[in-house]
Amino acid sequence: MPSIKLKKKTQEYLAEKERSKQLTKEPEEEKETEIEKNKKKDVKPKKKEKPPVLEAEVPVILEKRKRTVPPGEQQLTDWLTEHVESREGASVSYQTLFEYFTDFCAQQNIPVTVDPSQFNRDVKDKFGKEFGIKESSPYKGLIREIKAKPKSTKPKAESLTMKMRDIVEEILKETGNPTNGVRFPNIKVATANKYPALQVDLQPHKLLQALERGVYYGRIELVKGTGKCGFYRIFGAEPREDIKEKEEKEKEKEKQKKEEKLQKKKERKESEKENKEGDEEPVKPEEETPKKKGTKRKLEEKGDVKKEEEPQKKKKKKRHIKKPKWEKTDPHSNPEKIDDTFPLAFTYCSEPKEASFGKIKKYLVENYPSVNAETR
Repeated sequence: MPSIKLKKKTQEYLAEKERSKQLTKEPEEEKETEIEKNKKKDVKPKKKEKPPVLEAEVPVILEKRKRTVPPGEQQLTDWLTEHVESREGASVSYQTLFEYFTDFCAQQNIPVTVDPSQFNRDVKDKFGKEFGIKESSPYKGLIREIKAKPKSTKPKAESLTMKMRDIVEEILKETGNPTNGVRFPNIKVATANKYPALQVDLQPHKLLQALERGVYYGRIELVKGTGKCGFYRIFGAEPREDIKEKEEKEKEKEKQKKEEKLQKKKERKESEKENKEGDEEPVKPEEETPKKKGTKRKLEEKGDVKKEEEPQKKKKKKRHIKKPKWEKTDPHSNPEKIDDTFPLAFTYCSEPKEASFGKIKKYLVENYPSVNAETR
């Protein structure tokens, strides 16, 4: 224990000595710094003198420096001018040219300092895309020249600059814009005849897209049908005068036919009533019997053979089937015959090419309940 106490006292003694030394050093350092500052204030710093410039030693450049071409590029330009020339309608593959150039450098023991990409760029800059080999060069028969393809001449017509919307409206006006509409095949034929550069007969989908776009935006009216089976006309526009007259005449003819049918029906009903009321049947005009030939005719003339009385055949009354009255709320159309339902049936049932008999029958039964689909 006493040894530990002694160590502690010695450590404390040494620490106090160091503190006293530090306190004595600080005022001495401060005095030295003040003396040095005063000395620096009295002494002025000397100015640095620039060295004298001699005019003869500095070179003066009045022109731009000329670019020195590296030996590899100069060698390539010399080789190209010796063996290659610009020529229309001909070309040579860059790879074969580069291979012959490397062979030439190997024969002359010269290093090749040009890449294939740099080689191609230099040839294009000097000769363009069309070039060939000179007749005087030894590579004339070795390197094969390729004939350049002729530029395809596309048909330049005014119709190619026109919009399809304007073309469709113009053709519908020319056809007369009837109230029943114009069929898609007729529109296609008219456009192909007037604007052959559009090639509508080979690409009918362009015309169909233009028509459907017009229907969507309300410029064109779809009277009936859909797609290629549809009838189209300009929305809100009146038909042409000559077509108006034709339509009026057709309407008058239809009215006359309906009136005639009604009159015939009335006459039949009246005749049936008279036949029922009268006991006796109406007497038929006697038909002339054709003369018979042979032995039977001679026996009949003598009276040996009795003529068999043929029973009078009664005429069968024809049943007049009432035609179905098509409802006005039919979602597809109002056909008068079963044939009118086929275009829509084909378009809805065909997947992808043909429509089977069973599918068409099922479609007619679902969408046209008043049609008798089981008839012949």
